[in-house]
Amino acid sequence: MDLKQLLSNSLEERFRADCVVKAIGENICQMAKQRTFKKYESHKITRNGMEFELLGVTSDFNTWGYEKEKVRISLVFTVCSKLPKEKRERLELFKEGFNTERYVPYSNSKFPLWEEHAYRVELEDVLNDTINLKVD
Repeated sequence: MDLKQLLSNSLEERFRADCVVKAIGENICQMAKQRTFKKYESHKITRNGMEFELLGVTSDFNTWGYEKEKVRISLVFTVCSKLPKEKRERLELFKEGFNTERYVPYSNSKFPLWEEHAYRVELEDVLNDTINLKVD
């Protein structure tokens, strides 16, 4: 077998392995999102006299670096209290953007309309469905 064929075979095997790892990582993220949302769906928090409810959950699982055994989970809470029209419209724009892009911009207002709570949990906790987050 010549060197060119050996290189080609090695790259093909590496590509297959990377695809498998990526698919498993996406599956783990999906499990983390679903299980966390189901567990904390009815959880509400209060800040500055306003009540927040859970809008959604995002998760990320890296297969490289020093945190291979950790899953990052973010809970996104939005205000469910009554708001003035301008703030209500801003909150609706945020909700639409979050539902399409799963992106949470930083809220720098004195009384934020949304909050993101980020956590790192063990991979084993996600797989065993024993995710316990301190949400305050």
